[in-house]
Amino acid sequence: MKPNKIRFSTRGKPGSVPLSCSPGVTAMTEAALILPPEPAARQARPQPVVDMAEPAPFAGPWRIVAAESSGDAVAIAWDDGTSLRLHPLWLRSECACPACRDRVTLERTFDQFRLPPDLVAQQVEVSAAGALRLVWSGDGHVSLFDPGWLYLNARGQGPESTGRGTPRLWHEADLAGAIPTFEHRRVMTEARALHDWLCALRDTGLTLLTGVPAATSARCST
Repeated sequence: MKPNKIRFSTRGKPGSVPLSCSPGVTAMTEAALILPPEPAARQARPQPVVDMAEPAPFAGPWRIVAAESSGDAVAIAWDDGTSLRLHPLWLRSECACPACRDRVTLERTFDQFRLPPDLVAQQVEVSAAGALRLVWSGDGHVSLFDPGWLYLNARGQGPESTGRGTPRLWHEADLAGAIPTFEHRRVMTEARALHDWLCALRDTGLTLLTGVPAATSARCST
């Protein structure tokens, strides 16, 4: 079977762009991320354009019409007039290609904290279907993003934001003497304490546990 030819446009201008392949990402792998059109019977509702390894629905009517690398961000415009500037490190860490995301567990398979701080998108392209294609500096890795997934998640409306509380932005002075603190014994034995600790960790990103045993074999009793 011959691989599908993928046509891309830059800033909405038609054109064909050769696929850039990095270690672990082949042209066939990239082509596999572009989902085929759904049967006519299912086209009444929005369908995803790119496989984002996301179990929750994310397809939407929005399409990207323009994108460019602008300083320390990737500037993106959708067809409804929405415009956002997204940080390259966030975009790279959210890459959902098979080399970066396990297709069974859906977990990230690379250490995002090892990404270079000066990472930039060397190539920024928009496909004919309104998806985003980025080629990264350094290793030339290719990332594809579904326009609906990117529209929701970049605006804090994706599946992970549903019922997940409100993240608290803080500076060092804000938490001086006020870091959420919990007792290790209660967190490990009481459901309510565990819930409260997880909520604080989710919203603040930083907590303290007191009375943690020094033994590495300490476990939660069931």
